[in-house]
Amino acid sequence: MKVINEVNLNRLIYGGITASVMIVFLLFGLTYIQAGIITFVLMVGGYLMWAISRQKRRLALLTTDNNPEAFVEATKRQQKLMPKAASILDVDIACGYIEMGNFQEARELLEAYSGKMTRSVQYAYYHNLCLCLYELGDNEKADTLYAESVMKSVPLGRLQEMSQQLLIATYFHHRGDFEMEQKVLTKLLSRKGLSEYMRLHVYASLGMMYEIKGELETAENNYAYVAGASGTLHITKRAQAYLESVREKRENNEKSIGR
Repeated sequence: MKVINEVNLNRLIYGGITASVMIVFLLFGLTYIQAGIITFVLMVGGYLMWAISRQKRRLALLTTDNNPEAFVEATKRQQKLMPKAASILDVDIACGYIEMGNFQEARELLEAYSGKMTRSVQYAYYHNLCLCLYELGDNEKADTLYAESVMKSVPLGRLQEMSQQLLIATYFHHRGDFEMEQKVLTKLLSRKGLSEYMRLHVYASLGMMYEIKGELETAENNYAYVAGASGTLHITKRAQAYLESVREKRENNEKSIGR
């Protein structure tokens, strides 16, 4: 009921503003046709600017605030306000679940996707599902999806393009090709305009790679960067847990030596 009231309120406000603008133009002596055309153009343009601003604020919850929980909640509200786009927004919610570390939940949501596979959805859908499969240990299925769908889809925008490079590094990671993984990550890290959000993911990937290779000091340095970030991204929590385990081991070793 709260959402229905919110939708109706938005429509009422929009209608009221439209009528007010129309009246102002009529008072200035414009004809009904002239006032109607100008009002229509202004209101459509204003709505598009509002929609774009709303989308940017929602995305910033994840990529600036590092708050996937808030991002998911905002996206669910958006679904209720825009029911026709609900299926498409499920892909965004799955991304939020991934950033929370809820990979199984994200996988189930993506595999139940019933919306159209438009160009704007295609890459994000395959990317997110492939990442879930790797994180859940279903490497064979992930490799197939990576080769047959992910790499044949075109990423849209800078964020998706950089995310693709991270997924390529993940692909090499799970194949044990750490040399190629490091090359991809190092190249990505050196790119101009790399956002802090993407930088955190690069360092998290490097930390995991060095940890598996047994280069623990280097792994610790990379994890330290990620652990110092604000927000609730699962990579931050993972890095913090790793550093805490290292600290406990050192304390135990010092106690043992002191005996």
